Amino acid sequence: MESKKSRKIVIVGGSAAGSTVGANLRRLDDFSEIVIIERDPDVSFSNCSLPYYFSDEVEEIDDLIVTTPEQFKTRYNIDARVNEEVIDINREEKFVVVVNLETKETYKESYDYLILAPGGEPKTPKNLLMDKVFTLRNVEDVRNISEFLRDNEIKNVGIIGNGFIGVEVGEAFKLAGKNVTLFGSMEQVLTPFDQDMAQIIHKEMLDHDLKLVLGCRVSDTTDYGVEIESGKVFPADLIILAIGISPNTKLVEKAGLKIGETRGIL
Repeated sequence: MESKKSRKIVIVGGSAAGSTVGANLRRLDDFSEIVIIERDPDVSFSNCSLPYYFSDEVEEIDDLIVTTPEQFKTRYNIDARVNEEVIDINREEKFVVVVNLETKETYKESYDYLILAPGGEPKTPKNLLMDKVFTLRNVEDVRNISEFLRDNEIKNVGIIGNGFIGVEVGEAFKLAGKNVTLFGSMEQVLTPFDQDMAQIIHKEMLDHDLKLVLGCRVSDTTDYGVEIESGKVFPADLIILAIGISPNTKLVEKAGLKIGETRGIL
């Protein structure tokens, strides 16, 4: 019987895309070496469930984690490495340069095939950043927000962003008994919906005493709260930025790969 050829596959990024492709590759291929390299402390977590930890619908933070590095090893024989970041790609010699974010040590990892799943970074305008301003992209963000809630008396929560994440986070904090104000530059929440559909959602939110400040831009965050372009300031002890993401393409640009019109990997 002809022996199967063993290849080495390195996956950059261990969130939804990277973890899924790694697991599926293993189902198709029992022989190849598969390595996932993730710069955050967790791989394979439930992105869509993140807001609902704050409404107690998810009881423990660790319940958000789908598969740990140890489980990747025992279930799939995949080497999933966390707190490590790929900082360079040598396409000619087929290796990546990796830095351990805890020890700051670097090493080279060879590959036969390289899969890029670097994801995106939350948009964080510098004028809006301060100690009480957070994004919600991963489990580590949940830990940081949870710690802030534990150490501070939080009554008023400001959500900047009128998309799906903003609405979900607003709902979660409202269920947690907080006063919530959602800010959006558009005249409606959830812009993929027609305006008449959005009005139904607006009514539902307002009926549950979730304040909407729409059709204006946020200009600043202050010790008191959120300031909009008219100069009016709304109280907020905790602020969540949910104004979208930017593709994380610094590594691939450095490697000479082409970037598309929307700034993603072509």
